[in-house]
Amino acid sequence: MHNRSEKMQIRTSFEEYRRGMARSASEFIGDLKATRESSELRAANLNPSVAKRMREIMAADKLDEKAALKKVAKERGIGKAEAYREWQKSK
Repeated sequence: MHNRSEKMQIRTSFEEYRRGMARSASEFIGDLKATRESSELRAANLNPSVAKRMREIMAADKLDEKAALKKVAKERGIGKAEAYREWQKSK
């Protein structure tokens, strides 16, 4: 999911490319990749691992693994299957 500043950066890069202000298509693509990478890095720093968050939820809300996994997936805006895969990788 993109936040507002990411969308603005992408839009600005696109407009520069479209108007010929950017040197090339590869520069435009490089800008998009840099924006995406910085977004993923911020997200990784802000969000604890799925396993850690599940432990927190299970302790605080007295939920089982299935319910905690569902809650983590909803918080992150991802599917339960993706959250499950991340959880299994961290085990």
